[in-house]
Amino acid sequence: MSSDRLSAGLMDVARESVRQIDHHPVAGRLVRGTLPADIYVRYLAQVRRQIRGSAPMLEQTGSRLRAMRREELSSLFLRKAGEEDGHDVWALSDIEQLGFDPSVVERECSFAAVDAYIAWTAYCVALSPVAVLGVAWILEWFGVCRAGMAAEAMIRQSGIPHIASAVRFLRGHADADAAHVQALREALDHITDPRESETILLSAQVTANLYTSFFDAAGSTLNAQR
Repeated sequence: MSSDRLSAGLMDVARESVRQIDHHPVAGRLVRGTLPADIYVRYLAQVRRQIRGSAPMLEQTGSRLRAMRREELSSLFLRKAGEEDGHDVWALSDIEQLGFDPSVVERECSFAAVDAYIAWTAYCVALSPVAVLGVAWILEWFGVCRAGMAAEAMIRQSGIPHIASAVRFLRGHADADAAHVQALREALDHITDPRESETILLSAQVTANLYTSFFDAAGSTLNAQR
């Protein structure tokens, strides 16, 4: 599979995943800016759990690829490890700005989808580190397409007190992820084995499904409150 075909396949997965986000009963409300404060905080607590391990996971990926003598890909992931380090602090700050105790929020909500995501990335690092390209592609694409939109919509529409000071996580990823997607696109030129291409596409699909599911438990809570 050529890098152009792999890129096209990843774009198809990404576009479909964004469509599912838009139509999800909870994620769609985040994008439209109508998510209640407590559900927004539950979401932030989960992405904080998810992203807290991102820098170490990316560093491990880079180290594994270096051991495999994949120097270009290794450099990409080691650089990304530095870029992602500390992003969980953005979500922590947003939670605190809304007057919630992050430790209480995290104890009260632990989503199976986040546990599965953490297990999936660990599996990829151990057995097929190039698959992390699929993970990164989907997460960066969400940031480019919807994070900034969601931040501005929450400020305009939610009516949540202090919300303008509590969208750092969303805005941070919207600002950074366009350049990150381009770097990932260029990295696809180093994928020449068709089996690796299929693995990357599978990883992107799994990541898209898991990320959408981050909203599912919050959705059942929201439905119970109606």
